[in-house]
Amino acid sequence: MTDYKTIRGKKVKTFTSDPPATVTEGQVWYNSGDTNFKSSVIVSAWASGGNLNTARKSTQGCGTLTAGLCFGGNTGAPLKNESEEYDGSSWTEGNNLNTARYEAGGAGTQTAGLCVGGSPGSNETPPGNVEEYDGTSWSEQNDLSTHRMSQGGCPSSGTQTAAIAVGGYSNPPGARVNNTENYDGTNWTNGTAFPSVISSGIMAGTQTAGFYISGNNGSSITSTANYDGSSWTTGSAVNTARQENGGQGSQTQAIINHGKSPGASPDALVSTELYDGSSWAAAANSATPRNGGASSGALNNTASFYAGGTGPIATTEEWSSAATVKVITDS
Repeated sequence: MTDYKTIRGKKVKTFTSDPPATVTEGQVWYNSGDTNFKSSVIVSAWASGGNLNTARKSTQGCGTLTAGLCFGGNTGAPLKNESEEYDGSSWTEGNNLNTARYEAGGAGTQTAGLCVGGSPGSNETPPGNVEEYDGTSWSEQNDLSTHRMSQGGCPSSGTQTAAIAVGGYSNPPGARVNNTENYDGTNWTNGTAFPSVISSGIMAGTQTAGFYISGNNGSSITSTANYDGSSWTTGSAVNTARQENGGQGSQTQAIINHGKSPGASPDALVSTELYDGSSWAAAANSATPRNGGASSGALNNTASFYAGGTGPIATTEEWSSAATVKVITDS
């Protein structure tokens, strides 16, 4: 066997069992228990998942890769009020929204979901109505203070009882806003305004530790912003400007994927970026360029889905990123 210390000139640590792969990426150690030199690598990729039963674009999602929810959307006319549940391999029809809409916001889980605002398609004037999902049916709740669509309050911006809605298009149709609203499960109250008028980004994290990523303030942007429940601060910029994108995560680990960048050719994107709490790095591309799909909303960057989108299409892509221990051989 090659003498690793001789060729590298550094001492290799010895362990009786493998340390956690998630904290040893790129490191080399000797396992005295099985007498192997080892290292760990992060393996990340997109893979095909199950198709939606109803193809749609400008739809919304929440939940996780193995317990997801997709609701609303647009196929032209009429707008969609269908909701579907995902188990990590296939989508199953659930009960419909009370109000068909597209470009709504969403938060929560498969059994405690939230659909916020959106457009009913009539003159593009957003409604303010809000609906909650209990895993079986949708019920009307108190309206937003500011009616909006294409807001950044989702997909992972909190829970059914502690959510946030940020920016979006309001009245008159096409006018962007910068106000923030917090939801306590019953009422919406105004919070601190976003630093600029904004739409079509995503809001990851929670109501008291939120992370707004990318979006449109007149053009696609790379900027991000952190929210602590009362104020906004500038975050680390992404590498590729985009809007109508997917993503999820928190202030310390996040993923942004798909979307569109007007002016690019093609404008729909396949690029993916991962955030480690300080900077964004390019990751594996998806198979299908698209925007306006439904994204899961877990507080991590290791497992997510992106379903539907431009077309409209019904396909789903699944993201996974995991640390794996590898045995180092001479070959």
